Amino acid sequence: MKISIMGAGAVGSYIGHKLAQIRVNATLIARGSHLESMQKNGLYLETNDGIKLVPVKATDSIESIKNSDLIIYTVKTYHNDVVAKQISKYINPYAKILCLQNGITSWRYLESIIGKHTIIPGLIYIEAQMKKPGYVNQQGNVVDLVFGSIDSSQNDVIHKMVDIFSKAKISFTQTKEILPEIWKKWFFIAVLAGMTCAFNTNIKSILSNNETHQILKQCMKEIEEIGIKKGYQNDSSITESIYQYLIDESDDLIASMKIDLDNKKEIEIDALSGAVIRLGEETNTECPVNLDIYNKINNFYRNYSQD
Repeated sequence: MKISIMGAGAVGSYIGHKLAQIRVNATLIARGSHLESMQKNGLYLETNDGIKLVPVKATDSIESIKNSDLIIYTVKTYHNDVVAKQISKYINPYAKILCLQNGITSWRYLESIIGKHTIIPGLIYIEAQMKKPGYVNQQGNVVDLVFGSIDSSQNDVIHKMVDIFSKAKISFTQTKEILPEIWKKWFFIAVLAGMTCAFNTNIKSILSNNETHQILKQCMKEIEEIGIKKGYQNDSSITESIYQYLIDESDDLIASMKIDLDNKKEIEIDALSGAVIRLGEETNTECPVNLDIYNKINNFYRNYSQD
């Protein structure tokens, strides 16, 4: 099975490193200094078990996907318009794409560009970041790559994925209820990224302050109302589980969007807080707290993006 990893940042590189360890035919598609470092020196992965260097195949050529059986898609959502159209030119008719993006409807957008039955919806729980080009740091004990088929034509590729991920020791969950799982992950990230970026602090500080703690609860209630109206959740149980997880893991949680904002990079605000506002309009749900969060983050971003 030939695999391409499209958008090999921290998450894609973590997966690529694991696959390279068992000599899977996998190619990481990246760019810039990270690509140069991987091509010259290999890829470092730092985990609780230590630091390991492996040689990897890496390129900046999207055309390299043309013979791939599986494309693992970890591109930032703000690149979708360009990258999805490029993929559609080169993907072979039998290949499948495992979409691991944060957006609630990202996989459907890819489907609209690339074709039905091609996209396998998925998500990943992981705390990972690039420490420097060619060096990924995966923190904490939680790694869970979650996916599920939406069409029987995907079953053969998914069976092979299960075998490869098992051998590569990539923790995963195969589910028949992938869409509620995507909602739950997106809900969690929208709250974590939205609150920490808007108030420019970590989640532990937000929970420790009564005012911001109450704002977080209202932020979650607005998203919960959307989820119930859209049929993604039936009651408050998902909301309560996310809230408890934020409390239990507050020492370690950090959103990649907060890291990007701190480093004055482009951010996925439209796929997270922006999507809350759009879904609120679709479902006739008032979202004043999330609108304020969106505006605060946008102001931060505009201030440095115009420099």
